[in-house]
Amino acid sequence: MTYPFRGLWQYHNGPEFGVEIAFVAVPLLFTIVLSLAWLRRHGVRALLTDPVPLVALVYSLLLTLTAYSEWAGMFNSARLVTPAAGLSLLTACEFAPRLRRSYAAVLGITALAPLLMLPALY
Repeated sequence: MTYPFRGLWQYHNGPEFGVEIAFVAVPLLFTIVLSLAWLRRHGVRALLTDPVPLVALVYSLLLTLTAYSEWAGMFNSARLVTPAAGLSLLTACEFAPRLRRSYAAVLGITALAPLLMLPALY
C-alpha cells in the first residue's frame, strides 16, 4: 500500500529536495485544495458543465502517488506538475480576482523553477 508523497519522501536526502517541496509539492497541494474548494462552492452538479476542477483534482491526487523515480530530479517532477498547475489556474478563475492574481504568481514561479535550477546544476 502506498500513501501520498511517498516517492518524494524517499528522495528526502536528494540535493533538490527543498526546491521540489517549494516548487512542485506546494503547488500540487494548492491544486488539490483549490479543486476541493471549487467543488464545495459550486457543488457536484456543476461538474456537468465544467469538469476542469474534477480533472485537476484527480490528476493531482494520482500525481501524489507516483514512485521515487518520478521525484528523483527537478525536471522529472516539474514536467508532471505543470498540467496540474495549468488546470488549477483555470479553476482559480472562478474565484475572487485577488486569488486569481496570487495564484497566477505561484504558477509563474512554478513554471520558472526549472530555469532557476540550471545555474545550480551546472
